[in-house]
Amino acid sequence: MGRAAVRRTGPVRTGPPQPPAPELVAELVAGAGLPDDFAAAADDESWDAALSDSLGAASKACGPHPLSPTIVLDESLTGLSGPIFSPAPAGEAALRAWDAVCVLLAEPGFFELRRASAGPPAFAAG
Repeated sequence: MGRAAVRRTGPVRTGPPQPPAPELVAELVAGAGLPDDFAAAADDESWDAALSDSLGAASKACGPHPLSPTIVLDESLTGLSGPIFSPAPAGEAALRAWDAVCVLLAEPGFFELRRASAGPPAFAAG
């Protein structure tokens, strides 16, 4: 973790995880171009059950420690951690990638596909 990130997130602590400061959440939400009310949702306990259910479904489909992103299709009994693209495909390429993911998830014997990254992540300018 770089020094700038440590200054913004605070020192590394042991013990139970602590929620990020509301100011940091607001800054990250704004930086992602999302509505301000998304930041307020971070402390809204009405989301807790849905998030727990979603994590439970991911754990059931992918194993006890699902990574993010995780895809679980309703018609599939298994899930997939990923895919991770950099840069993300668009248009027809995105549709082909989605179709490929669906084919892999439908195959009962499929459990992993991995490739080394070709460099640092590429994010779209927004």
